[in-house]
Amino acid sequence: MTSQLQFLKQYGERRTGTNYLRGLVSATFEHLTVLMHVLGDKHSVPCDLDTSGISDPYEWVSSRTWALPAKTSNRNDARQIEYIRSIADPLYAAAVSQRLGFVISIKDPYAWTASICRFSGVRWNKVNDQWTCAFVRDCCGRFNTNYRAWAAMLTRFPERATLVRYETLLEDPDKVLQSIARISGLPCNGSGIPGPNYRMNACFWDFAPSRPCEYEFDGGYYTNRTYLDDLTPAMVKAVTRTIDWDLFAPLGYQPVDRAS
Repeated sequence: MTSQLQFLKQYGERRTGTNYLRGLVSATFEHLTVLMHVLGDKHSVPCDLDTSGISDPYEWVSSRTWALPAKTSNRNDARQIEYIRSIADPLYAAAVSQRLGFVISIKDPYAWTASICRFSGVRWNKVNDQWTCAFVRDCCGRFNTNYRAWAAMLTRFPERATLVRYETLLEDPDKVLQSIARISGLPCNGSGIPGPNYRMNACFWDFAPSRPCEYEFDGGYYTNRTYLDDLTPAMVKAVTRTIDWDLFAPLGYQPVDRAS
C-alpha cells in the first residue's frame, strides 16, 4: 500500500460473520471506518464507484447509499442523513484517491446453507424436501450472483480488497486482522474484544457501535462440520448442483462426496 485506507466497505452474504468481523476490525483499527450500510447494503452487489460524474460529495455518497438500501436504511432518518453528511467529504476523497478498501466475508456453501435454513426456520420443514430444496436452490443462486460480483472486486482492486473466509475467522482471527492490516497500511495491535466463541449483535446502522452478545457461540458446529447433519441428502445435492464450483474452488471450497 502506498497510502493508508480511511474507509473499508464491507460485503458478504447473511450468516457469514459480517457482524463479528465489523466489531473485530473496528476495535483493532481505530482510524479505519467500516461501512455496512453507507454505499449500499453490505449484502447487496457493489454500488457504482465512479466519481467522475458527480462533484458534490454528499450527493455521491447518498445516491450510492439509497440506490442499494439495507433493510434498516431510511432516507428520512435524521441520524442516517447526519451521519452521511459527517463522512461525505472524507469518503468521497478516499474514493477518488484510492483510500477506500473492501472486505468480503464468505462461508462454505454447505455451512452457509445450513445456517440460512436454520435462521429462516427451514430446518423444521425437512419432511417437505421438495419445498426445502427449492428454497435452497434459490438461496444458492443468489449466493452465486453476489459472490461473482464481489469476487470481481478482488481482481479489480487487488491491493485494496481482501476475502475473509468464515473458517479462518473462527480458527485464526489474528490472520484475518493481518490481512486487513496488509491492505489498509495500518498497524495491527489486537482487538481487545471477545474471541469468536461469542456472537456479535447486529448494528442498526453505521453510526452504532458493535457490541458482543451475552451468550456464547458454538464454533464447533462449523469447525467440526456438524452442520451437515442439519441437511438432508436432497438438500446437500441441491447445494452441490446449484453452486458454481468454478467460482468457489479458487476460494478454497469444494463439493462434498456425500452429494453424489
